[in-house]
Formats: sequence, C-alpha cells, structure tokens
Amino acid sequence: MIPGYPTQDRRIPSPEIHERSDPSIPIATTIGTHPGVVVFLDAHDRIIQTGATSDTKRFIADRLGETDDDPTPSARVTHAEICARVLVWRTGSSFESDWLTLTLARGIDPSLHTQLADRLRTPVLALDRSTMTWRTTDLGADTITPSVSLIAPIRTTDGSRALGERADDLYDLCRYPSELAKAPNGTPCPYKDMCKCPAPCDGSEPLDIYNERAESAFTMIEHGVNARIDELKSDITKASTDMDFERAAQLKPQLDTLQSLPDDVRAHARALSGRTFVIVSRSIKRRWCTVWTLGRTGLTPIATIFADAPRAVQESLIDTIAHDPGLSNLPDPIREEFGLVARALHHKPKSGTTKRTLVLDRAGLTTSTLTKALLQSAPQDRSSENHDPRDEPGEDPSAYNTA
Repeated sequence: MIPGYPTQDRRIPSPEIHERSDPSIPIATTIGTHPGVVVFLDAHDRIIQTGATSDTKRFIADRLGETDDDPTPSARVTHAEICARVLVWRTGSSFESDWLTLTLARGIDPSLHTQLADRLRTPVLALDRSTMTWRTTDLGADTITPSVSLIAPIRTTDGSRALGERADDLYDLCRYPSELAKAPNGTPCPYKDMCKCPAPCDGSEPLDIYNERAESAFTMIEHGVNARIDELKSDITKASTDMDFERAAQLKPQLDTLQSLPDDVRAHARALSGRTFVIVSRSIKRRWCTVWTLGRTGLTPIATIFADAPRAVQESLIDTIAHDPGLSNLPDPIREEFGLVARALHHKPKSGTTKRTLVLDRAGLTTSTLTKALLQSAPQDRSSENHDPRDEPGEDPSAYNTA
C-alpha cells in the first residue's frame, strides 16, 4: 500500500481502489458523481496527487485525460502516462473532504500537509498571566505555555486585537507591556495624564492591585463577552428600575464598548481550554448527518444520525458528547483540526444558499439546537443534488450509528 499510509488512524475508512490495468478503459466511467478525496498513485505506489473535490468523476476524468466533451484543449498536464491506480474516498460534505485530505496528507504527503497546515493557522488572543498582558498571535506551538490562556475562535487578527483593546479601555490596563515589565521603574505613557491608566509601570499603583484588575479583565474575556453584555444589561435595567440613573449612566458606556466588537468575537471568542466543539455535516446517506466532536482527542466523527431522529436518540448522543474532557494541550494535529473547525464556523454561504456544516459549542448544546442543526445540514428536499442509489439510508432512523 502507500508508504506511510496511516492505517493506525481508525478514523479513516478504507478507500475504493481503482486499478488502471487497461489504460484504454476510462476509470471515471466506474465512479459515481459525488464529493470525495482522490489520491493518484504510480506503479510504485508513490503519490502523484492528492485532492478534494465536489465531483470525483469529473476530477478523475480531467486529470487522466478521459474527458472528451470539451473541445477546448486543456493546459493541464494529465497523469495518464504514470498513474497506475486511483484511491477514492466518498464524503458527504466539503468539511469531511477537507478533514480527510488533511489527515491523509499528514501521513502520506508531507509537502501538501505543510501547505494545508500553514493555511489553517487561526488568529487567537493570548492572555499571559506571567506578565498580566495580552498579545495577538496565531495558534502555533509557541503560544502553548502553562501561563497563557488562548481565546478563540476569532475570524481575524483585527478582531482579536479589538477584544484586547476593549479590555484595556474597560479595566484601565497597561497599553505598553515593555514598560510594565520594568515596574516600578518604567516610564509612564500619556494614558496616565489622560487618567486612563493608574500607571503601575512607575509605581503610582501597586502592582498587586493592577494584577487584580487585569485578572478581572482576563476572566471576563475567558467567559465570553456576551456573558458580560448580558450582566451589564441586567444591571442597567435594575438600576433604572431602582431610579438609580447615575449608576445606569455609568454602565452604559461599558455596554456600548463591548457591543461595538465584531459579531464573531462576541458570539464565539472564549477560553479554549476545556471546550468541546460539535460539528454537524451532511453524510453520504441522504437525510443523514455526520456528527463530529473536536475535543481532547482531536476532530473525530462520532456518529451518523438521521436528520429527523427522535428526541431520545438525540439526548443519548448529547450525553455521549458531554463526557468529552475538552481541549487541553493542543498538539499540532489538533491545532490544524481546530483551524478546519474555525473556518467552517466563520464560513458565510453565498447569497441564496444555506450553510450546511454547522459548528456548535457543547456548553450550549440542547436537543433544540441539535435538531435545528440536523435539519439545516440535511434538509428534506435534496433533489437538486447528485445522489447515488447507495446513498439511501435503509437503516432505522430511531437509532444512530457510531462512526
């Protein structure tokens, strides 16, 4: 088989293997029209190309020069002369194809894996408790230290920077970490004169008092901005009810500051440690979905479930998910898989189309949110999509299958 093929990874199903024993017989004629991942091999099982596609039939035909319905000469160099066999994995969604491509590349195609890993580096806000400062970075090995709390997912570096700056404004934190490190012998910045920083850098404020305030800011960020927004709304309402309009007026600017953050930051950015993400994508079987978790052991397809599965079935699945210990050390493979999940979360479908891969947080997972995700991922009417008769479920929808 393929040198380095990760057969020990039980998440990867066996592929369809198509031999080119007679090059005059097109391989594409034996392959259905469906999404998938394709690996072309030469006679020595060396990788020629690995790729994900929404149409495996067309993808293979194009790369083996087996299509003759387009009279325009193609500039692409085909693999017809060197390809001995083709491996095909059928998938139900582009998310599954991307995951499978990444996982295969990690084991069999180092060059492709490096390219994919670079693309999947995702922005984070790093809260460093050793210095009580924050910085914007991406999710790389150098960010994983015991003193650092990582805040994600965030769509852009600008979004993570905005979150840190709002915390500075609300909690009067130091904007110049290099001067704070010199405390109490640092040089105060103009924020001291503007009364927006008590200047712990030059000793005007005891460092332990500053650290307490910074810890409050970090805790607010780790729990999520929306949680603090809800608290502020409640406090403002109570103050107004109690006729304490001065208190309400003091709180309103804080609320406005947090509400000015980008939507994705307010909705999703929280501490990564201990979180488990739940992903719902289409299965290759019509009206069925694949449910994945990203937690302590990485991105794993844990079940296939009928879109209209009864409540008891969904509750059983939620109970299974509840036992995942959540993200922890974030080794390279999990950081890359988190990039896939973050990309799916932030993806905006084209106008007139519906998002089919949904990312949920275990903390907010209920039968209601799961039902909505299942029905959106695998809607009743998929007549416009390409199907193979083998895609029909044929199983009892009152149960789900562990993947």
